[in-house]
Amino acid sequence: MLKRLRADLHVHTCLSPCGDLQMSPRSIVAQARKQGVAVIAICDHNSAENVPAVIKSAEGAGVAVLPGMEICTCEEIHLLAIFDNLGAVDQMQAQVYRHLDGRNDPDVFGMQVIAN
Repeated sequence: MLKRLRADLHVHTCLSPCGDLQMSPRSIVAQARKQGVAVIAICDHNSAENVPAVIKSAEGAGVAVLPGMEICTCEEIHLLAIFDNLGAVDQMQAQVYRHLDGRNDPDVFGMQVIAN
């Protein structure tokens, strides 16, 4: 018998330009629990820096966290990449970081916060 689960596979944290400071790892996990979501994938724009903090926040909360990233190409294509472990998403992040200039313009993208 298959088990039904509610999932949200496109969750941004306070690191993404479209996120805000209230999208902390702890808040994301609390909101997932409140909504009955059992599986989330953290997919910030071009980074997986906040995935470990969300995984840590979800320990014992009954919410499974998949590491992911929303990869934004130079053609403005946004591709969701979801992985089964931190090592794989870290490898993808390294590849993406090799092609970015790494600077954030807060006037354009807002604050991009890495949580711990």
